[in-house]
Amino acid sequence: MTFELHPKKRHQRLNDSLLRYLPAKVALPLTIIFALVPASLSFQNANLDAVESISKAESETPEIWADAPRFEIDEDDLKRHINFLASDSIEGREAGSPGGQAAAAYIVSELQKYGLEPGAASQDFYQEFGNGYRNILAVIPGAEPDQQQTTDTSREEEFIVIGSHYDHVGYGNSKNSLGPLGQIHNGADDNASGTAMLLELAQSIMNRKEKPTRSILFAFWDAEERGLVGSRHWVANPTCGLEQVKFYFNYDMVGRLKDEGLEVYGIRTAFGIQKQLVRNNHSPSLRLLYNWDNKGDSDHYPFYKKRIPYLMLHTGKHEDYHRPSDDAQLINYEGLVNLTQLSARLLWDESNRSAPSQFRQKSISESEFVRSGIQSRTGSFTERLGLTVIRPEGKEDLVEVRQVYQQSPASTAGLQTGDQILNFGNLPIDSVIFETLVLRVESPVAVTYVRPPSTERQKVMIRLSGNPQLLGVNLHFDSAEPGAATIIRVRPNSPAHFAQLENSDVIWSINGHWPEKREDFFKVLATIPRDQKQLSLVIEREGKLREINVNLWPDSDVLEN
Repeated sequence: MTFELHPKKRHQRLNDSLLRYLPAKVALPLTIIFALVPASLSFQNANLDAVESISKAESETPEIWADAPRFEIDEDDLKRHINFLASDSIEGREAGSPGGQAAAAYIVSELQKYGLEPGAASQDFYQEFGNGYRNILAVIPGAEPDQQQTTDTSREEEFIVIGSHYDHVGYGNSKNSLGPLGQIHNGADDNASGTAMLLELAQSIMNRKEKPTRSILFAFWDAEERGLVGSRHWVANPTCGLEQVKFYFNYDMVGRLKDEGLEVYGIRTAFGIQKQLVRNNHSPSLRLLYNWDNKGDSDHYPFYKKRIPYLMLHTGKHEDYHRPSDDAQLINYEGLVNLTQLSARLLWDESNRSAPSQFRQKSISESEFVRSGIQSRTGSFTERLGLTVIRPEGKEDLVEVRQVYQQSPASTAGLQTGDQILNFGNLPIDSVIFETLVLRVESPVAVTYVRPPSTERQKVMIRLSGNPQLLGVNLHFDSAEPGAATIIRVRPNSPAHFAQLENSDVIWSINGHWPEKREDFFKVLATIPRDQKQLSLVIEREGKLREINVNLWPDSDVLEN
């Protein structure tokens, strides 16, 4: 990752196993000193008869997880790659240096062993530029049209590009190191980890009998640490038409996965990326930290500037960033295996989807500042009745009015503090949370009450404010993720409250239906009978999908629990 403002290492000689990766003209090692908000909506279930039921196709229930094959990821291979690329013997892989060229030769030898095709001009793996710099390009061609089982003959000519820079900063200098200077900066995490991941992904996909329908270009960028020079050069001098590039994956510093989670960038640059990501995030599910900024600090940026959607996964900076202490023994290899599995599923999914991703123009004006603004908006709840109640001890068949709000439906109907409500429409007071009754009933509603010390029953019709609600939440609908709804507020003592739904939870599925757009979301709600007791949701919390069953008619016992 480009630079932002232990004991001294011995400068080892190249051993015999490393010498073979040096260019012929450098026989001996040299010592070098030197990254929209619509109005808040209530989860409503009103005017159900006016909404057509969902079609049979919409009602089919897919699995929670995306349908992707399992890829064999070898931890020993990842270790082997990183141990070589981050060894003292190649002296920090500085762009244009003998060590950098040795790293490039190693990468090409692995790609040749796996059977990938050269991706540069003249059937070469190298794209040379600048002061001895070399991008490394390799291709897995897309399946032939007859193998695709489709009439679309152009998909094999479309490319998914997956990239990682393989250079580092050598011995470091005052412009690219946090010190100490003059010592080998091995860059195990930055970015031997991303390079090792790409090699393992290439091998894993080549080992599959089934090939992707789109071609995959594996790009190992040089001179990233000098200002994204390698990826900028390729974008200016592409080896395929830029219009053929439908998506870009970037991996930079992916070797230090922590409990805090995995940073995710580019999530807004195409429609549906978040859904695609969370449905592939399993075995295990990683905590995902979305970031809406599109910074120019890694190789995704030249693609983003050309309006190509991208996704960048990043395990975060650390105290060894751009220091000599960024060594191989500090890599979280178990985390890297899990992250490589996730990346393989995402790459396969993107390579085989029926229609390519389209760049989302609104992402240009979105940022972390915009995201924080959305998260701070909670909206307000409509007070349908306008009073609060308590349930007197030992009296399960009534609730007592504790407070009546001014100018509320309850106040207009003449209810007062101390009144005891016996019946609320035709729904039982003694078994269901009163707040749920108020939330769910149609208006107007007949309310039967007594006013102590009198025992005379009185009945009044009350016209409630707002529409009936199913869960008791306010929602935000995101234009980048059609069909999903993010909870921005949970009403106390509502079905959502007792199901432990939380702000920022994303509702993806309702009773097995995965809406594709906002209109479908409400069509699904329209099919839910008023007397249904349970609702099954698939929600996302911090990037992890989970199934939650909501009791739509919570009883009074839940208050005690």
